[in-house]
Amino acid sequence: MSVDRASLDGRVVILLGAGGGGMGTYTALSVAGAGAKLVAVDLSREIVGDTVARVQEAGGTVHGIAADVRDPGALEDILEQTLATFGRVDGLVNLVGGIRLATATSNGTGATWVPVHECSDEVYDEMIALNLTYVFRMCRLVSRQMIEQGGGGAIVNFGSISALHASPYHAAYGAAKAAVMSLTQSLAAELGEFGIRVNCIVPGSTPAPGQSAATPAGSQNMNDRAATRSPLGRRVNPQETGDAVLFLLSDLSGGITGHSLPVDVGASTNHPNGSAQDFKRTAELLRAGG
Repeated sequence: MSVDRASLDGRVVILLGAGGGGMGTYTALSVAGAGAKLVAVDLSREIVGDTVARVQEAGGTVHGIAADVRDPGALEDILEQTLATFGRVDGLVNLVGGIRLATATSNGTGATWVPVHECSDEVYDEMIALNLTYVFRMCRLVSRQMIEQGGGGAIVNFGSISALHASPYHAAYGAAKAAVMSLTQSLAAELGEFGIRVNCIVPGSTPAPGQSAATPAGSQNMNDRAATRSPLGRRVNPQETGDAVLFLLSDLSGGITGHSLPVDVGASTNHPNGSAQDFKRTAELLRAGG
């Protein structure tokens, strides 16, 4: 039955970016809820602790680790703790990303939302480290382990809808995410002989509780703009990305590797010159002779 093929029972999954109340938290709950032994990793003990508590309350098995994924030594420690706790690794989810940490290290709130000619080296370097470099390193570490175990496994990276078209005022982020999507294809081609599948989730605009609380006006603007660009008239629900990760980790997607799956409530279906509603308005004017 299909429900059996969705099970992750007995598998060990490392989730980098497991907290925050948004995509990370819901992905953790989806993966653990399917029976996986989860290694939940995020930046602070407080964030990790919240996810661990939620997973345990739901009856799941979880080991929490507070770590900065930009530190290569921390990545090695994550794998070592995983093996010491559960003995193997069957799945990896690289969900850490965004612009939050880069904003915190630059000059002022929202300092990463700038045109290229105002983007500092500090922000650029932070975007690449936070969205691309750690993904390469962790995929390298975990794929080695999977091969040593005899092969088999699944890796899910996170790209972004910003990688599909232009990324105004966040060009470095879009470029990093586009690189992640390219890396996903290369890894899938190389690791297929070992039975390791590699895919990528491409989320559209998704609410982040921390961002909404810190900048409510800006978040409302994003809500309004995303609603007009989505055929479904809304932003992505974080649960939807969590369910997509579960699909790509499970046997339900056993024949899928090297692909990027948009979870964007249809936003990427829009024509570069506008949404369906924009074209509908133009068509109405043309028919009316306006």
